[in-house]
Formats: sequence, C-alpha cells, structure tokens
Amino acid sequence: MHNGMKTVKDRPRVPRSLLYSSAVLSLTATVVYVSSTVPVTAAKGSEPAKSSAVKKASTSMLNIVNVTKQTHYFEVTYSNNLKARVFILANNQFRFYADPSGKFAAPAQSEKGLNAKIFTKEIDASAAKAFAAATLDHNGDGWTIKTDAIAIGFNQANATLQVSKGSKVVMAESQPLEITNDHATQVLKRGTDQFFGGGTQNGNFTLTGKNVKIENTGNWVDGGVASPNPFYWSTAGYGVVRNTFKPGNYDFGASDDGQVTTTHQENRFDAVYFFDAKPYDLLKDYYDLTGAPAMMPRYGLYEAHLNAYNRDTWVPVPEGTSGAIKFEDGKYYKEYQPGKIPAGQSGIKESLNGELNNYQFSARAVIDRYQKNDMPLGWFLPNDGYGAGYGQTDTLAGNLQNLKSFADYAEQHGVATGLWTQQNLSPVDPANPKPDDRDFAKEVAIGVKALKTDVAWVGSGYSFGLDGLAKADAMMTQVKGDSLRPFAITLDGWAGTQRYAGVWTGDQTGGQWEYIRFHIPTYIGTGLSGQPYVGSDMDGIFGGGNPIVNTRDFQWKAFTPIQLNMDGWGANPKTPFSFDQQTTAINRAYNKQKTMLMPYNYTASAQSVFDGKPMVRGLFLDYPNIPEAYTDLVKYEYLWGDNFLVAPIYQNTAADEKGNDVRNGIYLPDKQQVWVDYYTGKEYRGGQVLNNFEAPIWKLPVFVKKGAVIPTTPAHNTPKAFDQTKRQFQIFPASGKNDFTVYEDDGISKKYLKGAHAQTKVTSELQKDQLTVNVDPLTGDYSGLNPDRATEFAIRTSGKPAKVTASVGGQTVKLTAVDNLKDFTAGENVYFVNKQYHTNDFLDQLADKSIDQNFLQVKLGKTNVKSNAIKLTVDGIDAADDPTTEALPESDDVAVPTEIKQNDQTTTGTTVGIDWKPVKDATSYDVKADGVVYRNLTKPEFLLTPVKSQTKHTFQVRAATAKAVSKWSNEQTFSSKDNPLRLAVKMSNPQVTSPITGVATWQGKDTAAHLFDQDLTTMAHSNWFTTPPKQSATPMTITTELDGVYDLDHVTYVPREDGGNGTLSALKVETSLDGIHWHQAGEGKGWTWDGKDKTITFDKNEKAQYVRFVIPKGTSRGDFVSGRELLLFKRDGSSKAVLGDITNDGRVNEDDQTSLMNYAGLTANIDSDFNGYVQNGDLNRNGVIDAFDINYVMTKLGKTPVTKPDEQAPAGTLALEAEKQTHLPGETITLNLLGKDLANVNSLFARVPLTNPNVELVKVEPTQATAQMVNFSKTRTHGDNSRDLYLIFANEGQQKRLSGDQKLATITLRAKTRMTKAALSFALSDPMLTNQWGPENLPQVPAPITILPADTSALDQSRAQLNALIDGVNALDPKLFTAASWQAVTAQRDRVSQVLDADNVTVDALNQAYADLKHALGKLEADRGVTQDQLKKLIEAAEALKADQYTAESFAKLTDAVATAKPVSADANATQAQIQAAIQAISNAWFALEVKQQPQATTLEQWVKVAANLNAADYTPNSFTQLTTVLDEAKKALTDPTTSAATQQKLADQLQGAIDALVPRADKQSLAALVKATEKLKASDYTASSYAKLQTALKPARLVLNDPNAAQAEVGKQADALMAAMLQLEKQPDKTELVSLITKAAEFKAEAYTDTSFADLKTALAQARAVNKDSEASVAKVEAAVANLKAAIDHLVKAAPTPEPDKDPHNPPVPTPGPGKDPSTPSNPEPGIPPKDKTPQPHAGFNGESADTHKSTKNRDQMPNAGDRAQPVLAVIGAALIGLLGYVKLRQHHKNND
Repeated sequence: MHNGMKTVKDRPRVPRSLLYSSAVLSLTATVVYVSSTVPVTAAKGSEPAKSSAVKKASTSMLNIVNVTKQTHYFEVTYSNNLKARVFILANNQFRFYADPSGKFAAPAQSEKGLNAKIFTKEIDASAAKAFAAATLDHNGDGWTIKTDAIAIGFNQANATLQVSKGSKVVMAESQPLEITNDHATQVLKRGTDQFFGGGTQNGNFTLTGKNVKIENTGNWVDGGVASPNPFYWSTAGYGVVRNTFKPGNYDFGASDDGQVTTTHQENRFDAVYFFDAKPYDLLKDYYDLTGAPAMMPRYGLYEAHLNAYNRDTWVPVPEGTSGAIKFEDGKYYKEYQPGKIPAGQSGIKESLNGELNNYQFSARAVIDRYQKNDMPLGWFLPNDGYGAGYGQTDTLAGNLQNLKSFADYAEQHGVATGLWTQQNLSPVDPANPKPDDRDFAKEVAIGVKALKTDVAWVGSGYSFGLDGLAKADAMMTQVKGDSLRPFAITLDGWAGTQRYAGVWTGDQTGGQWEYIRFHIPTYIGTGLSGQPYVGSDMDGIFGGGNPIVNTRDFQWKAFTPIQLNMDGWGANPKTPFSFDQQTTAINRAYNKQKTMLMPYNYTASAQSVFDGKPMVRGLFLDYPNIPEAYTDLVKYEYLWGDNFLVAPIYQNTAADEKGNDVRNGIYLPDKQQVWVDYYTGKEYRGGQVLNNFEAPIWKLPVFVKKGAVIPTTPAHNTPKAFDQTKRQFQIFPASGKNDFTVYEDDGISKKYLKGAHAQTKVTSELQKDQLTVNVDPLTGDYSGLNPDRATEFAIRTSGKPAKVTASVGGQTVKLTAVDNLKDFTAGENVYFVNKQYHTNDFLDQLADKSIDQNFLQVKLGKTNVKSNAIKLTVDGIDAADDPTTEALPESDDVAVPTEIKQNDQTTTGTTVGIDWKPVKDATSYDVKADGVVYRNLTKPEFLLTPVKSQTKHTFQVRAATAKAVSKWSNEQTFSSKDNPLRLAVKMSNPQVTSPITGVATWQGKDTAAHLFDQDLTTMAHSNWFTTPPKQSATPMTITTELDGVYDLDHVTYVPREDGGNGTLSALKVETSLDGIHWHQAGEGKGWTWDGKDKTITFDKNEKAQYVRFVIPKGTSRGDFVSGRELLLFKRDGSSKAVLGDITNDGRVNEDDQTSLMNYAGLTANIDSDFNGYVQNGDLNRNGVIDAFDINYVMTKLGKTPVTKPDEQAPAGTLALEAEKQTHLPGETITLNLLGKDLANVNSLFARVPLTNPNVELVKVEPTQATAQMVNFSKTRTHGDNSRDLYLIFANEGQQKRLSGDQKLATITLRAKTRMTKAALSFALSDPMLTNQWGPENLPQVPAPITILPADTSALDQSRAQLNALIDGVNALDPKLFTAASWQAVTAQRDRVSQVLDADNVTVDALNQAYADLKHALGKLEADRGVTQDQLKKLIEAAEALKADQYTAESFAKLTDAVATAKPVSADANATQAQIQAAIQAISNAWFALEVKQQPQATTLEQWVKVAANLNAADYTPNSFTQLTTVLDEAKKALTDPTTSAATQQKLADQLQGAIDALVPRADKQSLAALVKATEKLKASDYTASSYAKLQTALKPARLVLNDPNAAQAEVGKQADALMAAMLQLEKQPDKTELVSLITKAAEFKAEAYTDTSFADLKTALAQARAVNKDSEASVAKVEAAVANLKAAIDHLVKAAPTPEPDKDPHNPPVPTPGPGKDPSTPSNPEPGIPPKDKTPQPHAGFNGESADTHKSTKNRDQMPNAGDRAQPVLAVIGAALIGLLGYVKLRQHHKNND
C-alpha cells in the first residue's frame, strides 16, 4: 500500500492573481531560510518532524565557518558542523561532496553485492598536479579556490557556491544546499542559458523550462523516461554529474524561471562539475569523467532482427484469420505461445535451426528471407528470455550447441549473432546448470557478439544494470581478449552506461505517427546526454498494420544509429518486407542507403567517441549562435553527422491515400549556407523555414550541405559484404575549401583503443570554375586493412566540365571520357557526365524524373592508398548557387497583406494563431515570426507553436506570386493566453455520502459540483438548516471520477475567503485505479480555520482514475462543509493514460493482451521487471498481475466487447485433483483444476508453487468448460529463483460465464527419471474468481494433494520379462532361421527396445511390447539348411540358462525340448527335417520361458537401484568412491541370504547418507581461464615482487584446478585470490621522465633560491634518485617521485638580490623576522599562496616563462577515457597523491624547524 504522503500546513498566502499559476500550485513545499530552521518533509498527519539525519547535522547551512586545504582535498566547514569536501580533478573539474554522516562513502548501490561505478576517473582524491597548483584565498566575502581555469567561490554569509572563469560567473547557487533524510537539493541561478541532458527523456531534446524525472518512469511514450542520466549541462559553460544511483527530479525553470532545482532521493550531496566554453568539450569532459562510449561495431549500424525461436507454435489456419501469416509452403499459420493453442488444434513448434522438420518456422529461415528480399541485415538476436531459450534439448550444453549451430550459419551469411535476454549471465547453480539457464561466457565462446538486456535484467536498479553490463563486458573481454568489441543495448541506462552499451527506448506500438513524432527529439536529447548510440523498435514492437507509417519509420531510421526489428509481438511481422511490394521496395531503398553511407556513418560514430559529437545531432551544436536552433522549432529535425540535415515525416499533414504528403516547418540554418535536397538536387538558402515541402511516399526530406564531401561505398547487405577496396566520394562543390576526414578500423575489435585505426583526409576546393579534389594518403593501420583500392568521385555540377585531369602518387593518369554508364561501370581511369545520376539507385522505380541529377563521375584504378595521394582537377565546373534559393524580387505590384489579426480560437497557452485577408493572385505567403521566416504558406493563416503562456511574439506577413513578393507588413505583436490550470485535472460526477437525511445535503445551488468547477467565484456549502433541527454534515465522503489515469502530485483545498462555517481542519484523500480498490494517498489535519489554501502532496507513484475525499466527523467549522475549490494536480511532464493500457499506447487492445500473456504472475518485490510499465497493469494494486487485471483488459477485446458489464458477485471454490494417487519415475502426472458451485465467473486465477525440482510442467490445457476462454497459464521462475505455475483463464469480450461444478483445466507434469522415493505435494494458492466487473472473490485455499510413489514391482516384473525375451533373441544365431522370419523378429525387437528405454514407460506398454515380440517370434521358421553343429550350439546356449530365474513349468518345457534334441544332434543319420524340428522346438520353448515373479523390493534394494543410476562423472571421485564402497557392501548383503533385516536397514541408511554426501564436481571454467591468462603474462613486464605474488597465488590455483575432488567453494576462493594477484601486478615503470627531471634539478644552484625552497628541492631530488635506483620501484612510486620533484621545482623561490653598497638606498633588503619581530610578512609563504595583502608575482617556469603561460590546456585530440582503467593505473594515481602528501609534510617539517 502507498503511504508517506506529505502535508504542507499553513502555506504562505497566495495572491488571487496567482492562485492558479502552475508555478505556485505545483510547488510541494515552500522553503524559507530563516533563523536556523531546517526544512524537512512533514510526517503524515503531524507537524513537521526532524529526521534522524537532520538531528545529526542540520543542513540549513546558514553560513560557512572555514575552508581549509587538506592533504588531497579542500574542506568546507559550515556553522552547523556539516563538512564538505572539494576534490580538484583537473583544472576545470572538481567534485563537491557534502555528507552529514561524515563518512564520505561511495554512493549506495541498488542492492547488495554490486560494485557499479559511474566514474572511471579517480574522484576520491584530487589530481596531484592540479591540486598542488590550486590556491586558497580568504577575503571579506568568503573563500576562493583558484585553479588555472576556474575560481570556486564560497560565500561565507550565504553559504553558497559560485564558479567563475575570469570575470565571468559561470555557475552560482541561489541558496544553500538542502539535505534532509530523504532528499538532497541544489538550487542554481539561471540566466538565458539552455539546458540539456538527463538521459532518454521521451519527446524532449532541450530541458529548458521543463521539469524532468531522473528515473525510469516505465512510461515509454511522450514524457516518459527509459534511460535516465543524472547528468546535465548548460550553454553557460558548465556540466554536472550527480554521483548517485538514487532517483531524482530536475526542474530547469518550470517552477521558477530564475532557478534550476535538482533533487535526488538521498541524504547526501555528491556532484562533479566541469567547465568548458563549447558544448562538444563539455561532452568530452563527461566522457573523460565517466568513460568514452564503447564504439559500436560496424555490424551494429545495420538493421538487427530480434524474435523468440524456441517457444511458440504455428498452427495452420484459414486465409483471412486474424493474425494469419502466409509461409513458403503456401499455407497460412498463426502463432501461439505455450499453452495457448485452441482446444483441438495442433501445430509446429519453431526453432533456431529448423532441426525439428520445421525450417520455415526457424531463425535460419528469417536470414534466408532477408537474402531473398535483397534486404540488408547486420545482426540477429534470438530471445533467450520470456520462456524462449535457444534450444530444445534437455541440457544446457545441448542448447549451447544448438545456439552455436545457428551462430555459425549466421556468420556464414555475414550476420553477427547476439542475444536478447532477461536472464542472469550465469547459471544460478554452476555445478548443476538447468537446460533453461544461460552461460554468457560460453555463449561468447561459441560466437555470440552482442547483448540486449531487457526490463527484468536491469529492473533491480541503475547500479544493478551498470554492474551487470560491466560484468558482461568483462566476460566478453575475458573470453575474446581485444579481438571482440563488446557491445550491448540496454534499458534503464544511467551515467556511465555509454562505456558499455547503447540504449533502446522501450516497448512501443507501431502503426501510429505518435511513435515517430516523439522519438525524433528523444534521439537528439539522448545524444546530448552523452549517449550517442540510441535505437528503437522499427515500427514498434506491438501494433502495426499501417504500411505508410511503417515505411516512414524505416526511412528516417536509416539516418539513426541503431535499428531494431523487434518481430513476433505485433499485429504483423516487423520485417521490412512485411507489406506490399512498394512498401518493401521503399524500405529496401533506405536500408540500402544506410549501407551506401557506411563510411560516412562509421566516421560519425568515431566522432561521437573521440570528439564528443553525437551522431544524431541537435542543430545548435553546429550553429550555436542561431537562437532558433535551441527551440522547439527544430524539435523534429536533426543533423546526421557533419553534413546531413534530416527532417522526418512524423505526421499526416495532407496525405493522400497512398501516403504522398508535404512536410511543414523545416528550418534550414545559416543564411550563408546553401542546402541541397539530397534526392532531387534542388537548392535552398539557409535561414528560413520551409513549408509544404513535397514528400511523396518514397521521399524522406534529407538535405546535404553544399560544399560537403560524403564518403560512400557500393550498396550491400551485410557487414561481411562491405568492400573496403572500392572507395567512393560524393562531392557537392561550393566556393572555397571544404574537407572531410574518413575514419576506419577493423569494425569488430577493441584494438582501436590502442591506435589501430586509419584516416583519410579529402579536401574539395573550388576557386571560380576550377575544382580541385585532394585525397591524402591513408594514415594509420589496423589488422585487415587492404590499401589497394579503386577510387570513384561523383561531383555535382550543372553542366559539362571543360577538362578533367588526375594524378596518383604525383603521376598523371590518362583519363578517358565515356558517354554512357555501362562503359563507365566497366572501365578504369574514365569519367562520365551523368545527367541521370541518382544518389540512391534503389529509388529508380519508385520516384519520378525529379531524382535525376547532373553529376560528373570519375573512376580511378586501384592503387596503394597508403603510399599514393590522389589529386583530381576539374576545369569549367558549374557549381553556382541556384537562383531559386534566393527570395523572389520585392515588387510594389504585389499587395501587402492587410487585416492581420490574432485568431482567438487557435490561440492558446501554447500557441499564437493569426490570419489575414487573402491577397489577389497570391500563390503563397511568408510569415516572419519572432524574426524567423516561414515560407510557402498556402492559406492566409499561421500558427506559431509551441510558445510559453502569456508571452509576446512579433509577426509580419508578405504575399508571394509566381514572380515577386510584396513588402513585409508592419510588425505587430500578439500574445499567447494564460494557462492557469496547465496541470490541473478535471474531476467530475461527484457522489456524496453524508449523515444528512430527509433534506438536501447542499444549500440550494451551492452543491458539491462547485468544489470541482475550477471557478473561484463559486462556492459549495452544506445545508444551512435555518430551520431546526440542524443535522451534522460530517463525516462526509465525496467520490469523483477522472477521464483517465493520471500521475497525481497534490491536491489543494481552497476554503471560503473568511474561513467561516464549513471550513475544513482535516481531510483525507483516497485514490483508486478501478473505483473498487481504494487506499489512502494523503491526509491533512490540524489546519486552522482561515481562508488560506491547504495542500496535500502525494507520493511520487500515486496514480488514479478515481479520487475520494473523506471529511472526518467534527473536523469542519460549525459542523458544516464548505469550500470554493478542491484542485487536483497531475505531475508535470506526465500525461493521461488509459486504464488497462499496459503498453501505454493510449488504448486497450491486443497488444495489452500480448503483454499480459508474458507478464501474468509477475510479483512485486520478487520480480524486478514488475516495477515500471508492468506495474501499470496491476489495477487492484495487490502486487501481482492476476485475474482481476487481466479480466478488465479482456472485457474490452474480442468480437463483442463488454459494454454493460455484469457486476453480480462471483462465487465458488477451486481445488486440485490428481487422476492417479501414485507416480513412477519418468511418468506423466495429470492434475485437474476443479471448480465447485461456480457462479458468474468471467475469469479465474490460481497459483501452484512448483517446489519440487524433480517435476517439470509439460502443458496446461483447457477443458470443454474453458475452451472458449483465453488461456494465460504459464510457469514463471521468479527473481528469487522460486517457480510457480499460474492457472489463468479469462473470457475475451462478451462470453458465457462459468457456473456449476466444472473441470476447468488439465495440468500435465512429468516426474524426472532419477527420482528418489519421494511423495509429491501440490498446493493451490491465491485462488481468485472475477465477474465482468466488480470486486473479486477470493475463495478459501483448499488443502494440498499428495501423490505417493508407486509400487514398481509390476513395472519391474514386466521390464524383466521383456528384457529376458530380448536377451533370448540376441542369444540366437540368425542363421538358424529363414532370413524373412528373422528380419521380422529383429525389426520388432528394435521397436520394443525403444519402448523399454522410454522414460515414461508403463506396465501396459511393456506388456504390449512383450506380446508383440512374442507374436513375431511365433512366426519364426527354422532354416532348411541348418546343420547338426548349429543344433549343438543351440543346445549349449539353452543349457547355460539358469533355472532359478524362470518358472518351473516353463523351464521344464525347455529342458524336455533339449532332451529330445540331443539324440538328433548325435545321430549321424539325422535328416534335415529332424534337425529343423529340433531347432524349432528348442526355440519355441525358449521364447515361452516365463520370468519368475520378483518379490517386492526392500528399502535397501530400492536405494541400491537409485545409487546405481547415479553418474560418477557428475561428482568428485572421493565422494563417489565413498558411495561405491557402501554400494558394493549393500549389493553383497543383498546376495547373502543370512543378512538380517536390521543390517539391511543400517546399510540402507548408510547408502542414503552417502548419496546425500555426494559433492558435485566443481565448475572450473573461470579458474582455468584465469590460470591460462596468468600463464601468458611475462615476468619482464612487471616488478619482481608483484610478479612473485602472482606466482605464489598461481601455485595453489593450479593444484585446485588439477584436483578432481576440489569443491566449488575452494575453486571460487582460488579464482578470487588469483584475480586479486593479477590486479596487484605492478608494471615495470618508465623512468625516462624521472631521469630527465633528476638531471634538470641537479642543475639548479643553491645561491639563486631561498634556503627553504632549495632544501625542499634537495629532499625531493634525493627521494627521486633513490626511487630511480630502486629496481622494485612501482609505477606509482615513480609517478609520485616525478610529481614530488616537479612540485619542488615549481615551488622554488628566487632569492632576493643583495644590494651593493651605496646603491639604491630606497630599496633595502627585506628583513627576516626573528624572535619578537613582526611576523606579518613571512619569508616563507605557503606554496602557491602569496603573502597577505601582497600581489603574487609570476615565478619562473621551466623555460623562464611566467606562471600564466604554464596554464594547462586539455588536449582535445586525445582519445577520451574508455572506461577500462586497469588497477595499476589507480595505483599510480594513488601513489602520486601520496607523493604530494609527502611534499606537504616535508614543507611542514621545514616550517617547524624554521
């Protein structure tokens, strides 16, 4: 249940004019810093109380007491004894950490056992050099910490922080930090700067003026958050990363335009700040701190296909069936999940490899279809979660082999394999893996290259997801080293996720424009949050069915990083070839387009990693001085890399039935830039907004910069088909010089991090009509680089050039002109003016002639591009700007538009609409709104959107004809409307209950409706009772209904102005999703009876469609009830949802049913993926997705949805029944779900815990009673590894409900073969029955049922009888019988042998098999050619049989037959007929032998049988030897007739104990991998002592590795020890810099410097020399010695010159204070801190420069930290800090001596 509501009592009086202001009403509390009060959240129903954290250290922080420089940080002390630390991480970076506990620990993880880290850079100590150089000053206002780049100021009186660069204040707090027991808040001043970041904030790219959540909202539509990030940055020049894993909320001016308020739910404040002038540098600093993005492998830029291939069954259905799909065999099939197949139907189960005679339903077949459809595909992810898996064998090893088979097939076809997963990375019990477990390390070893994590996998929290990704990354690296580039895509990202994974945006619905619309700004904003790799489901995972939306989605996503084809969940397959031929052709064209642009795209990817440039790029990043680039004007367009601008089609503007449309609002930036329509070549001048831009169904509006160089490659389908030997460049010449540097590497390994990559710079220079293109030699190298490459140019030109010349490697190449494309394609060193050049040849059959462009194409033969530069010169090129890019001439003949006025109907709080009188002959109009020109408006009206409420905007209008434009109209100003109730939610249909009876509850017209009319001029008042007797109005409840489900923030009660009769002093608020299940959401009490507003604030997760107000008895003035308003407000940024809409697509449909199929039984606090959007489906709020939740959705579906639900109470009970009371190992067990006395049951639910691991579910089938219902039943393995079977059935739409006594379901389970003699118990838990609507019925839980182990004597007897018969057949010589009769016998023998080996064989089956084999033997005929020798051998075999195994009667017959045959065998004159007859008689008697009835097995015999079935290979030899010893003794006792019953029982107990004591063999894979990795290390690379420690750890690890008896715990212990030993390895240091510094330091002369500073140098020099001589010196020690010596050199102080006699008496030497002297001017100031009141003088640097010239600058070309820091690197940093501490102590020592 929800609790913890907040009550704000006696809020400050709000002026009337502001009563409805969202800025006021959305405030949850008003914090006023007065005296020493501490603002804390009020406890429920009480006065505000101090939390324990606040009691420990009040955090109002009224003033600062002191700031001091400690050993490796600055310490800030506040007047309330709170301490904060400032760590200088770089000259422009610092960490500020305030912790009331004083522990200064790392941020709390999401759960125990995690070690996620946001930062890769060391933040727990200052950077030695930057910290040493930082100074601390104290003046009248406070303290200032100065670095070479910034000044960090602390205001003493206000206790606020401020950061400046030079004279400019970059960032400043407007009030002190607020830290309470549950939140930490910082409030910053805000100017005109813009804000970005926050992660994947759906529908937003800018955060300015918005209030956003830094948490996964589980709401994957507009306004939702899928991958939050506690990082934001400002165009003022600063960025902030909060070091926390707790949820947060950031307000960038939504509540107060002058402030930025950022809050996280924790009782500590920890943030890292960084400062740069340019956005790209801020993003690079973010990467420097948290790790650079892991560059996506090249295959990741191609489309990915995802689906489950080991779960569902395809059932043949008639054509036209809903959901039917036509397959290659010409038939239609429909997909059903397990247990959902309609009664009486069957189908074919899918698989990965088609190994089950089901190829067309396999994953391999999908790869084939992509190839058949000539469609690009880069990677394939079969789902191994949600009941799928990647194999259908009964072992994990078998399933892994199945996965390998698929991965091999995919690799052969050029496709990489990944896994889409919701499961753990390793088996829960590694020693005993289950078939449905997974082992990620082994998956990688057999070919898996990528990972997609789903909701459940990261649902435990942000540090869980980050930690899991880190482990997956480490596993990949452990298995593959640097040969494989780990890549993942994930949900629930956080700061730091980018160093392991890209993100996807959650489950969305296809076929709807909305999902294209809000994704455009979402992608931009994600890139601005430091995550360049973002993707989403192509045309959604759910829904679909709209080919126009489908192809528009494929079009724009061809210009995005990641394309995920999430198949198998929607209304249609989500492959790009699922619709008609035209849609398929368009999708093919754009998927091919992406492959053609692969060199450009891959370069853009590299730019995102190395340069901080997002791939999907907001316009302002490249056009920072254009105000419009920061606004919602450019919300639906973006830059793709450096040179493309993409404006997706995201809505139906004016489309025809084929989808041909226009696009409005395309803003082209920069008046100096000409933009070229990439597909038609038409030019447009920048600095304007295009409207009515033609976008036929085949065309995506894509513009390329004029002047751009675009590297391309021939179209292809897979990464393997990418041909690096054919390089191509499209050039769009513009006056001046333009260039592009193409990046490349191997596309798959991590070696690019070590410099294994190459670059090619291409320069295009146009001077007048001569174009020169220079292609520099390729620089750099990597494995697999082929330098022999052909080069093609496609150069845009308006005409035919006069001359084309080329040189390769400085040598002129003879070029031949050709006049047709065929000769050009076939030729070499040729050129061709192509008047029908297409930037995408796959649009040829789709578009009209508008795509024909004029390009000069040049092809040069192969050359070594590493050695040879290429120069191409084109004379007479025509690249002049097209005149149509300019505005038409202005003419007085065109009338200026008049009667321009504001349109009141289209003007709202977010829009300003205007219209004007039409102008004669005008073909279009232009509007200049706020200085931006909007072109080509076809109607005399315009709507400016979005704008803020009550803001003014300027407008001018002009008319355009075919030849000219009019003058602009006079500028006019219009304003948007006020939006007072922006966040208010309308409550309706108030229902009142009150003690008042017999008269009206309300006074006249002053009814309850006035409390909800959002009108302050009205009032509600209960009956006055002017005539006695007076009745009490309380207790009163008022129940209201909302028009949907809302995220509620608070409710405000507005009393009558005078606080008179009826004013409330208490109010309870209850909420409900369904109007049935209620809980208290908030409470206010103790209110004073006055006219002030009273507000109750809810918990953050409060959702409701029904709200009930409860006024307790006696809590209103005069016992009346009155008020002007009850105002209910939703959370800012949230939107209305539809009850039951679990997929958040705005409607209840089949997609929600699909989700419920998968999520049925999910349980709060056990299953992590319950939280989030699944939780939205828990309508009755009981923490389980159950029948009530499912029933509501199902009543909305079907052919006849329920419109008037029956609300009669459901009745009846549920119980389990077993069809058999006993079970055998391997046998199937059938349970029936029974309903008794059922009435009005529309759905049912029950849970059966599967606590016995030896039982597995086979299927759940409906019965005749439930055949028409939808079967949601499933087994679920929960987050705590418990297993439950959920039995769930629900009617779809209007159906007959269950009644009477019914068998409801049949449950088939199987007892595993190697079961002990255990009874099986099954309990039915949590039964639930529902009608179509109304409260659910929770029947009494029935008693469990128990199934006992069966008596196996009959089974054993039948098995022995059949075995004896088979043995008899095997003992006979086939030559004794005719070939035909013997063949029939052997065929039947093989068949019955299979029966004998079956796990679930029954007595009846064995007896039937015996009878069948006997029947075949009865037809056996002795061969006519048999001999006496053969007869003799048969007699010998018969006599070898033991009589005591058979019945006396049957064995006597065999003895008689043998006796009769012996004379025949000895008679030399015996005839052939006699021999045949003798053989036939013996055979018949032999086959008629009957095995003696076996006595019932004793307890000892049964345990002997169990032990004999165990496999020695599964257990350690020692433990199995102990079992074998006892087993041998037990077997011996069984053969000894004198063994007593007591001895047998004792041996049985010993045998059972030995079985229980068996130790499973340990999984040594990880230890083996570590040992192998350790053995590859070279001693020469590490210090002797650290390498010796490694060898010490390696010795016991090898012993354990080779010890077959080692337990899993010991294996784990040795693996941990070996890993620790590897991490402590110290690299042999490079002492070059140290030696250089020692040499330099030795050259300084003592007489030139003060004694103290030179003494410091001598000490540091001596230490450095000692380290240099120390062969055991670590990297850290060397770094520390270098830092120490550098600091000593930097802090040398020049000695004051001694004046000569009689020279300059006005400048005497500075006296040295002695005892009793004035010490105010010390001769030995602290390093870096000038004497008080003295101007610090620049000191000499290494080359005599002033200190100012020594300011460090960041190397912007340096590769950012990729997040894979090794432990030795941390050691180096730590040692450097130790060195600095040593220097500080040394200085202190000298001071004390002085």
